[in-house]
Amino acid sequence: MASYYNNLPVILVSAKSTTAAKTLISEIIDNVPPDYEGDGHVWRIVNKYYTADVRLHPHADDEELQIDEHLIEAHIIYLEEDECSAETAARRAAGPGAARAARAGGPRLVGGRGLEGGRGLGGGRLASWAAHARYELADDGLPRLRDALHAHLWPRAPAPPHDARSSPDTTSSEESWSEWVSAGGSAGAEDEESAGEDVERAEEFAAALGALPAAAAHARLQALTGHERRARLQRAEHLVAAFCRALGHRPDAC
Repeated sequence: MASYYNNLPVILVSAKSTTAAKTLISEIIDNVPPDYEGDGHVWRIVNKYYTADVRLHPHADDEELQIDEHLIEAHIIYLEEDECSAETAARRAAGPGAARAARAGGPRLVGGRGLEGGRGLGGGRLASWAAHARYELADDGLPRLRDALHAHLWPRAPAPPHDARSSPDTTSSEESWSEWVSAGGSAGAEDEESAGEDVERAEEFAAALGALPAAAAHARLQALTGHERRARLQRAEHLVAAFCRALGHRPDAC
């Protein structure tokens, strides 16, 4: 149980203080695994495409990183009303762990009290910096932060305990593919091994579907460097491979 939660993908939240970062984290988390009793910030993302568990980690300015950098998948820069500037955002984007989020290809967002409705944009300099650094300004507030994180295809973590996957508390407004299969929707449900494979394929297919919005948004980026073009191609190849695995085919045969 502990190893599962300790190895979840991490959303790094950078702010001027741990308290400020934790405030944002508490507002983002709207669902937690029902069996989770740890002292970390675990969020169960539930939508019509997939269910995924992630960890949010607060990180204050000038603080050493206290987690394994390789777990970082996304980065949020949190700005308070008195610090909505390109300089502050750039400093946090250069902080520990931020580069790892860029390499992972996960969401990179700038949010804060002073951004809602376009306020606090520093005469456009912050917006210009964000466009250049490839961070998204979440000026619609918390809903946009959550939407961007929901749209990301999170990497597969070690399988959670059975009760963590099937608890009624994790049910979304539409039944997930895995719940449908577990309830007997699979023609091979009488065979436990076959049913397990069906569940895994259904989850992979749903996760691949969930990645499409983020992939489409990434494809619209212009003026990509050579490195970014290679990263974009790799992202597309991974997405195709995910669909192949979900359909029961070898990725090299697709």
